[in-house]
Amino acid sequence: MEKKLQQLIEQQIRTNMLMEKQVEMLAAMYSMLSKKELQKLKTLILDNTDLKEVLKVADTKFFSVKKLFKTYELDKKDYYLLEDIITTLKKHEKKTKP
Repeated sequence: MEKKLQQLIEQQIRTNMLMEKQVEMLAAMYSMLSKKELQKLKTLILDNTDLKEVLKVADTKFFSVKKLFKTYELDKKDYYLLEDIITTLKKHEKKTKP
């Protein structure tokens, strides 16, 4: 049992190290972007605050609604792609009666 626990701990350490490398690589890539590219990127990626503004909901309602959207976590912060948000909203289109 202790051996299994030790293996799990070692695996978690390796996973954490890989995640740290991933964050470093993304930060390096981000720093290489031009100002124009950064502006475009900012319109395609939203965080919780941006998504709340787009959906026009308060905190309580937001936490139940955000489960519908594909979430990307980076450095313990949630992000959403505008393309995914539009796709999800289209899936939940309200059908009007003729």
